[in-house]
Amino acid sequence: MGHWGSLRLKRWGGSNRVWHHQNWCASGLCRHRSSVALWNEKIDCCTWEEISCDVFGNVIVLDLSCGSLQGTISSNSTLFKLHHLKDLQLFGNDFRGSFIVSEFGKFKNMTFLDLSDSNFSGQVPLEISHLSKLVILGLGGPKLDGYLRYKVMVGENTFKALSQNLTSLKDFSLNGIDLSSIPPMLSFKNFSSLTGLDLRQCKLHGKQLENIFLLSKLQSLFLRENEAPNGSFPRSNWSSALEYLDIYNNTFFIDLPLLLKNIPKSLSILYLSFSNLVGPLPDNIHFLAGSAPNFIGLDLSNNLLNGTILSWIYAIPYLEDLYLSHNQFTGEIIGGFQSPSLQRLDLSSNKLSGTLELEKLLNFKSFISYCIGVCALLSSVL
Repeated sequence: MGHWGSLRLKRWGGSNRVWHHQNWCASGLCRHRSSVALWNEKIDCCTWEEISCDVFGNVIVLDLSCGSLQGTISSNSTLFKLHHLKDLQLFGNDFRGSFIVSEFGKFKNMTFLDLSDSNFSGQVPLEISHLSKLVILGLGGPKLDGYLRYKVMVGENTFKALSQNLTSLKDFSLNGIDLSSIPPMLSFKNFSSLTGLDLRQCKLHGKQLENIFLLSKLQSLFLRENEAPNGSFPRSNWSSALEYLDIYNNTFFIDLPLLLKNIPKSLSILYLSFSNLVGPLPDNIHFLAGSAPNFIGLDLSNNLLNGTILSWIYAIPYLEDLYLSHNQFTGEIIGGFQSPSLQRLDLSSNKLSGTLELEKLLNFKSFISYCIGVCALLSSVL
């Protein structure tokens, strides 16, 4: 799986791993805070936390993520004297609009560079493309309440150079970077080694979207909150390795029956909340209702779906999380859920009737919470 760690998005539970950064500072989910303030200059720096050295005493890992660092990073910073660095993590700090200076491209042995969510600004320098050994690259940062305080941009020439030179790249985050000006011919298809791709809030256009799904090794894809004019999902040739797909709050045209029929058997989680889905659920989704051992999470909440909740929903064999709230479903709840792994269930804010076998659900050792009517969370059974 991806190299950002095994932390799942807060909403999802279970054992499946999701490509995500191990320290989500921006949303208060940091596993640790950097202990820079506790560094003792009187002892060997190789013994300090967040630093690792090679056998010759050269610093090769510097993890300052979530370090509460503030200020600017200039081109003459002593940081750039650490010529042997392979792993530099600056995620989750506040560099107050500092440019990503070209000196970042001089770490010839760098395999892990994370500058995301740290209030950098300006153009990503072409020199970043010189880091040909990179396996993980994090740039940009999320918009907070729709407002991006500092803006990071990727020019056409830089994007082209990145796609040509970073052939070993497996995890790539461009969260919050406007990619609408990148022409379709400069697609993501050259990043053929990617397993994790974060394109939240990137203003993708349709052709870019189509090419992304052709990445054969892609396992986790974050596409939430994009504005893609004429964007739609490809009808075939999806990555057969895809495990996690997040399409929350998009303007893409989504043909739900076609999408559900095309998803690969490797898929574990499908997140389609606020996706302008209209009409009844498709029937005959034999893959999900049959042998789908990997599929554990489905979110179709906050759409305009109507009609009845079809039998294949109840029959997903290893389902852990199901969110169908805030739609227009009607009719009776026809029976119990077959998955003994069910943990979270939300059917609220619909027009459903009938009897749900709550007693059976509450007997599931894994079951945590349910919400049936117009309600907040009703129960927590551990």
